[in-house]
Amino acid sequence: MAVAAVSLVALGIAGEIGASPLLLVILCAAGFVAARFYHRRTAEQLTPLAGAKLGAMTCLWLFLVVAIGAIVNFSTEEGREKFRTAILNAPNLPNVPEFTKLLDNPSEVIVLILVSFLFLFFIGTVAAAFGGMLAARLLPRDGQSPGTGNL
Repeated sequence: MAVAAVSLVALGIAGEIGASPLLLVILCAAGFVAARFYHRRTAEQLTPLAGAKLGAMTCLWLFLVVAIGAIVNFSTEEGREKFRTAILNAPNLPNVPEFTKLLDNPSEVIVLILVSFLFLFFIGTVAAAFGGMLAARLLPRDGQSPGTGNL
């Protein structure tokens, strides 16, 4: 949970500076750190599958926090207006009149957000699971000193 909280802060910072390509790297790093943190706390050998599960769980907790925050924010009129303004002023999105009409229909906006969240959840889970697998793979095995490679 602590790794997911730190990841949320890192995602917020990356989002504010407009570094969207870093989002997948941050999620991968979150899975990596979660597996390393677990290994240090338990001193248990991690298989790549167990590392992937830890990374996926980190992304799940992070996703739940972001989804609940978005729901709470979108439930108020002020939050919906901030969302609309942010979307319309986004530098990467073209100014298309059909898109502006879409934002006027709340049910279509909710469907758009849900589809986007599902896509981001899938991509984020894969990235975080990859980070967890990488961490488990780089951990020293039984009888191996930390300085020797195990690739």
